[in-house]
Amino acid sequence: MSEEIKYIKLGKFEDVIKMLVTSMRPPPLHHFNTGKKHVYFIPASIGLGKSVIYFVEREEAIVEKYVVYDTMQDKFSFSDKIMTKPSLKYFVIVEVKEQNVLPTM
Repeated sequence: MSEEIKYIKLGKFEDVIKMLVTSMRPPPLHHFNTGKKHVYFIPASIGLGKSVIYFVEREEAIVEKYVVYDTMQDKFSFSDKIMTKPSLKYFVIVEVKEQNVLPTM
């Protein structure tokens, strides 16, 4: 792993969603299957050319295309379809085939 990239392992999937919600222009949520766990992560910049990775591990994969965050109820769900309800925010999940930014899990 590069000395330039730092990472922060989060304790809950909800925390990863909160990172997306608070971003000005949220990046896609990346998914990587380690063979043992499913890792969901967000690459971010902390300034001065430094990078950080926020991630969480899950036992089960999310099979839907989007994480849906309801801003009125502070809850999230998963969906394959997008609705036009103003209180819902959608975050796409992208599948990562290979990566070298996170340590071997």
